[in-house]
Amino acid sequence: QAFSGSLGAEIKLDLFDKDLTDEEILFSESQSRIVVTVKKDDEKEFLKIMGKNNCVYLGETNNSGRLTIKSDNGTLINDDIEGLKSLWQNALIF
Repeated sequence: QAFSGSLGAEIKLDLFDKDLTDEEILFSESQSRIVVTVKKDDEKEFLKIMGKNNCVYLGETNNSGRLTIKSDNGTLINDDIEGLKSLWQNALIF
């Protein structure tokens, strides 16, 4: 929703496995990972539905127009969402 809605998001990596570096968390290509946006009012029901499946809270979308990613090591990314979206959409255009 942050990209498609041109909103923003604040992501926190400190809840992930401490054995992984920030780079490994951000760029590992492990299978079966999805990102889901859930309204606060629906959070408990979502977690109930997910049951024993491994879920990690990443952060929240907001109206800042920026993507901010933080870890125990500080702020890793704090950039304009539209600029990032443009880079992503045009990355492989030759």
